[in-house]
Amino acid sequence: ALHYAHDDMKNNYDIVLSAVNQNGKALNYAHADIKRNYDIVLAAVKQNGWALQYAHGEMKKDYDIVLAAVEQDGTALDYAHDDMKNNYDIVLSAVKQNGSALCYAYSDMKNCFDIVLAAVKQNRRALLFAHDDMKSKYYLVLAAVKNKSSALHYAHDDMKNNYDIVLSAVNQNGKALNYAHADIKRNYDIVLAAVKQNGWALQYAHGEMKKDYDIVLAAVEQDGTALDYAHDDMKNNYDIVLSAVKQNGSALCYAYSDMKNCFDIVLAAVKQNRRALLFAHDDMKSKYYLVLAAVKNKSSALHYAHD
Repeated sequence: ALHYAHDDMKNNYDIVLSAVNQNGKALNYAHADIKRNYDIVLAAVKQNGWALQYAHGEMKKDYDIVLAAVEQDGTALDYAHDDMKNNYDIVLSAVKQNGSALCYAYSDMKNCFDIVLAAVKQNRRALLFAHDDMKSKYYLVLAAVKNKSSALHYAHDDMKNNYDIVLSAVNQNGKALNYAHADIKRNYDIVLAAVKQNGWALQYAHGEMKKDYDIVLAAVEQDGTALDYAHDDMKNNYDIVLSAVKQNGSALCYAYSDMKNCFDIVLAAVKQNRRALLFAHDDMKSKYYLVLAAVKNKSSALHYAHD
C-alpha cells in the first residue's frame, strides 16, 4: 500500500518501518531520503535480503546492513557495494546461506579455499563459480561431490580423472560417470560401482566396459533396460538377457533376435511385464503356455498374442 501513499507518508519513519517489517521489498516504494535511514534499511534487509537493491548507495557499503542482507539471502550480495563483495566475512556469510552467492563475489574471494569450501558444501553448483585454481583442489572437489555428485561436472579435468573423487561421485549417483574423464570411464571398479548404483550409467562407460560380462550383468540387475547400452555381444548372451528381463520384462526390446525367440527368456519377460510379449519373436506369440503366462500376469497381454 506504500506504493500509493503520498510522498510525505513515503518519507514517514513509522509508516515505512511498518511496511518494511511486513515486506522488506516495500523499501522500493519509500521516499529516496528514507532509503538512507539505517534503521529502516536494516529492518528491510532483515525481512528480505533483496531489499538491499532499493537502499541508498551508502547503505550498500555498510558492513552491518550488508551482513544482515546476506544472512537473510546470500544472493543479496549481488546488490552490495564492490567493497563488500571483496570482504571475507561478508562473502563467507553469503555463501553459507546460499552457495550460489559465490557468483557475485570478487575474484579474490572465488580463489579463497575457505569460502569456496563453504559454498560447495551449501550448494554443489557453486563450484561452477569458483576460480579455476580451486576446481583442482582435491578436498574441495571431494566435498562438493559428496554434497552432490553432479558437482563433478564443474571440476578440473585432473579431478575428473581422480579415482577417489569419481568413485565418491558414482557411489552417490551412478550417472555422474557422465562427467568423469574419458580415461577413468574404462576403469573396472569405477564403472562397476556406477552401474550398481544406476544401471543406466552403462551408457557413459568406455566401449570395452560395455562388453564386460560382470559390468553388464551388474547394470541389468540394477535396471534391466540398461541392456540398451550394452555391447551387441551382450544383447545376445543368454544369462545377461535373462537377468535383464527378470528385472524388467520390457528389456526384451533390446535383446537380439535369437533371444527374443528363446522360450525361457520370453517366459521370464512376460511374467515380469505382460507388455514384453510385444517384443517377442512372432513364433513365441503363438506358444500356448507362454501366452497363458502373459495373460495371467495381465489380461491385456492378449493384445500382443498371435491370432
